[in-house]
Amino acid sequence: KTGLPMVIYDPETWQDVLNNLSDLGERLDMQEHAEAIITEAMKDVRSLEEETADDPWIDLCVEWWPDPIIVPKKETYVNHVLSWVKCRSPFRELEGRSGIVSLEDVAEANPDLYSVSWCGTPWEEYDEASVLKRYSGTNMKFVQDPRRLFKLWEGEIGHPSLRLLDGAKCILDKRRALGI
Repeated sequence: KTGLPMVIYDPETWQDVLNNLSDLGERLDMQEHAEAIITEAMKDVRSLEEETADDPWIDLCVEWWPDPIIVPKKETYVNHVLSWVKCRSPFRELEGRSGIVSLEDVAEANPDLYSVSWCGTPWEEYDEASVLKRYSGTNMKFVQDPRRLFKLWEGEIGHPSLRLLDGAKCILDKRRALGI
């Protein structure tokens, strides 16, 4: 009704995120600015990859939702973000963008790190204690060492934007703090 153009982006990969930014720059006649931002973002990614080049790969389970347990799967930029800091989702081979897994699936995967990144939930309501309680009967790494369980704001891991770089840096900070 307003005559304003509308564009909906639906990226699955980090490259899609960058392509969307480039497209937006073109639509707003700000191509040079968009390209400069993309160049800087790619420099940041290379820096993270170089910093972790000698680190071992570890598994990080990103929990999007607690009940049912929803996690990222194969077709998501989250896997790219995790790879920048030598992390992998234990569910990266499962088809789809995200989906339900069982407590048993997570316990069997026994990731090195576990993040509470609940979609649409205010930061102060991310409840690590409820996650520990849910898995209390297991021998999981983060139950044995609760420092391995941490809050990772959904805005830095669940939204396709340059904030994904902040999410990767947060994960790297956690790795460094734990020495893993």
